[in-house]
Amino acid sequence: MLARKPDGKLQPRLIPSDKDPNAFHITHPKNSLEGNVAVASEGRGFHFVFPVEPHGDKPYLNGLKPGDASRTALGLFERNTAHHNREYGLRIDDYMDKDGNVKEMMSGYNPRTDSTNSTSPLVLTQLTCFTGYGNGITNAHVRAGELSLSQFRVAKSKSGIVMLRGVRTERYEQKIEDSVILGEREDATVDEDDSDTERRVGLLFTGPVTLKNIYFDDFYKSNVYNSGAIGFAGKNSEAVTQNRMEEGISFGFSDPEQGNRMLKPDTDNDRGGNDVESFRDNGQVTHSSSPTTVLRSTSFHVTDQCYTRENWGPYAICNEDYAMMGISNIVNVKRVSHTDTVVTLDSEGDPVPKNTPFNVVLNRFHYHYVFSFGKDDFDFSRALKLRTSDKKQVIYFDQNLKL
Repeated sequence: MLARKPDGKLQPRLIPSDKDPNAFHITHPKNSLEGNVAVASEGRGFHFVFPVEPHGDKPYLNGLKPGDASRTALGLFERNTAHHNREYGLRIDDYMDKDGNVKEMMSGYNPRTDSTNSTSPLVLTQLTCFTGYGNGITNAHVRAGELSLSQFRVAKSKSGIVMLRGVRTERYEQKIEDSVILGEREDATVDEDDSDTERRVGLLFTGPVTLKNIYFDDFYKSNVYNSGAIGFAGKNSEAVTQNRMEEGISFGFSDPEQGNRMLKPDTDNDRGGNDVESFRDNGQVTHSSSPTTVLRSTSFHVTDQCYTRENWGPYAICNEDYAMMGISNIVNVKRVSHTDTVVTLDSEGDPVPKNTPFNVVLNRFHYHYVFSFGKDDFDFSRALKLRTSDKKQVIYFDQNLKL
């Protein structure tokens, strides 16, 4: 299917979305799409848009009530292809207001077991066997809660796959597996357009996300723009842990000689969540012989078991396991090594605001942490929030501990 916009004069626009026509413009989530091809639309190939209230001449016939659409599970989405659409191949991130205007949702698509109840459990969204290539902005962009992408094949776009976190007040997982993600540069000697400086990335995510059996290639070095196979989404204000790179992650190029496995971030877009972003790697991304953690290279995070790569920017590769911590009180935090070397969370040694997230090393033989509070009767055990990189790992604290 190919879609073209009306000129607004001899061909009047019938609905607001006509100004950026999509090949498939889906406003009811229960539609099933299987084996379709969306080509060269002036908007998006497959665009799921969730109305805040039912639309149409007889809205009561679609079975949805106001607010239901973004909480209703999708029908089948399998074996679909989108290529050379001007903007996106697949996009799930927008809502439609009561006047029919499409706007970015920001909170994402979060289907529930009961679409009328925003507190009922999340439902897994499964997208399978999608092929996208040559789309102008991104081949596949999805902001959701529980999410599974499998057997995706994407290539030749500024962004291959963008997986963003939906609702922020709940814990859930996202995963991508059995997929191929290719960039634009098949060879480092290919001529470049000097005017196109926008970054290129294969997989961009917020998390928590798990990768398994993914092949990356064609992210060769460029003298014009920043590129990388894997990257963290910028402007992330939420602290997220439990990102995991599991078995079957492979690359068709060498790092750093030919290209970058990690996208060097634009730190001007950093928010609080970016300061503590990390993933646990089984060794295939970092080309290590043992599991490692990749996280921001700050003095409080790194140890003598860490090293950096210039082409990865502000990331360190550490032969350590970490947990993420936060404390619901203003606190001064110090990390003390077995050689009595002290590093403070705040670079000036000042207290940090309450609920400031930070990463701590899980090595009780080499490091311990000292927390200083401004009041004597503070209950540390109740204020502590701790998340490990392994959800099965349990760390115990004395419930009577007071500092």
